[in-house]
Amino acid sequence: MPTDGTDERPLGRPTKFNDETIGRLCSEARERARQKALQAIKGAGGKDWRAHAEWLRLSFPADYRGSANKIEVNATASTSSFVVTVDKQRELQERRRAALESLRRPNES
Repeated sequence: MPTDGTDERPLGRPTKFNDETIGRLCSEARERARQKALQAIKGAGGKDWRAHAEWLRLSFPADYRGSANKIEVNATASTSSFVVTVDKQRELQERRRAALESLRRPNES
């Protein structure tokens, strides 16, 4: 036991397996469960085509996953732009200012 007061014993029930063995056993159990699930999906395929589709997506993710979510972007410059000269810009600004001013004044009739 360490002298600094910390207890390094694992919590819970003691085990006779080391971390490497536990990791290997967990990996094997996950693989067995995956195979069982794949067989169930494959077996259901006789009744429903969607089970086959799901089996393909799970078995071959590079070929069958995400094809519907692909987004293609094409960056091209727009050719429908226009140029405003400085004189035209000033004219437009003056017209805007006059329009805003007429909205601020009460109706003069």
